[in-house]
Amino acid sequence: MILHAYTPSDILKPFIKAYVIIESQDELINNVLPDTAPVLAFRYKGSLHYIGADDKKINLPASSMSGLRSSLRLFRYSKNTGNILVIFKKAGASAF
Repeated sequence: MILHAYTPSDILKPFIKAYVIIESQDELINNVLPDTAPVLAFRYKGSLHYIGADDKKINLPASSMSGLRSSLRLFRYSKNTGNILVIFKKAGASAF
């Protein structure tokens, strides 16, 4: 997995914590820890599944938004998958 994090421009810093690009060359499982920050995700290649209860795989759309999370989440990246994440500050998304 290749992860690149970018700092937002000065005008967006009060609202956005970071931009992150995640690319997987091989199939992998990503464990995402709970967080209070909303995240906007855009998949630009490959496929991504959420692994739910009873290991049920749920195919995720090309774009999605998540909010407050209180438990660990598992995501399965297929080979050659790429995502852009916009990680907001706690109340940052409400400005948009």
